[in-house]
Amino acid sequence: MIWAKRAWGVWWTWDPQLTTALLTVLIYLAIVIFRAFSPDGAAERRLAAALGVLGAVNIPIIRYSVLKWGGNHPVVLREGGAGLGDPAMLEAVRTGFVAMAGLCVTLIWLRSEQHLLRSRLARVAEEAASRSALDG
Repeated sequence: MIWAKRAWGVWWTWDPQLTTALLTVLIYLAIVIFRAFSPDGAAERRLAAALGVLGAVNIPIIRYSVLKWGGNHPVVLREGGAGLGDPAMLEAVRTGFVAMAGLCVTLIWLRSEQHLLRSRLARVAEEAASRSALDG
């Protein structure tokens, strides 16, 4: 959507690839919201898992929507497309890969820091509880 206005003259077009990708994003967003605001019971976990399967099933639909229905997107990795032969495309792929790898490493590091802080907090709470039991 960031570059859609410049490329197609509109902010959104109901292109099959865009629409099916939006559907997938909405499904996974629904999972995140559902897991954040629902109780942690077995039925809720099963429903979230079913939504995850639905989202995964939608991924091949996106692929076939591109192949069968066409759309506004240029042909790049299909027959007749330029592929990654263009140096600008290779630069974009490399930049995207480095950015996503950096994001992945950062998120993993933050998660491990969170885990360490939680374990330290639990240890301090245990020590405080044992000291109050000894004092009391």
